[in-house]
Amino acid sequence: MFDLLMVGLQSVTNPYTLSFILLGTAAGILVGCIPGFGSTMAMVLCLPFTFGMSSINGMAMMLGVMAGGCPAAWFRRFFLAFPARRERW
Repeated sequence: MFDLLMVGLQSVTNPYTLSFILLGTAAGILVGCIPGFGSTMAMVLCLPFTFGMSSINGMAMMLGVMAGGCPAAWFRRFFLAFPARRERW
């Protein structure tokens, strides 16, 4: 069981996979800061790019998009004074 954990850790710390995590995080921040978009929309927009990738790289990119898109909504609310959601009356 320990050997499987080490194989997984080795495949995640691969520089190629780490570059996809960084790219996904940057895309998540950029799309998440746009008013009206969120982390879910960022994942949907980056989904076509993952079709040609291996499963590990695709999941790493989606993880980066989700990790970058969630705090980006906070940046939008704080710096631009846009609410997260429209208030229901």
